[in-house]
Amino acid sequence: MCPFDGDSAKVYKKMEEDLNRKIRCMTNSMTFVKMAGEAMDTHLNHVVAIRNQSQKWLDRNNLASRNDMADMAKRIIRHEDRLDLLDDELYDILTEVKSHRIQLRRLTDELSEIAEELECKEKHLRKKRNYTRSGGEKHGRKGKKRSK
Repeated sequence: MCPFDGDSAKVYKKMEEDLNRKIRCMTNSMTFVKMAGEAMDTHLNHVVAIRNQSQKWLDRNNLASRNDMADMAKRIIRHEDRLDLLDDELYDILTEVKSHRIQLRRLTDELSEIAEELECKEKHLRKKRNYTRSGGEKHGRKGKKRSK
């Protein structure tokens, strides 16, 4: 069973409203605003002094500050982006080189076939020439003599 009934909730709501009204009355004055402003200025002066002391200590001990680390992180991110671009370019170049190698291999095979055909034709022409030299016909002339 819930220890709070409907009347308890009303009582707590009324107490909350009363406290909020009292807090607004206390803080809604020029005196409070001035005191809060002075307290904030004092706090900020302490924060600045502590940051300056921390920076001096870091400098003396040759250590990186928060700003140095942030700058380094930005540089790392910039370099990562450049590396990604270079990686993409390298992939494209390697793909192109692979394609060229395949084309060169095909061309080499075709040239080898052509060279074999030329060798065959050359052998055939040599045999034909040797036949004509040893046989009846010499250099395409049929027993004609030169006239002087």
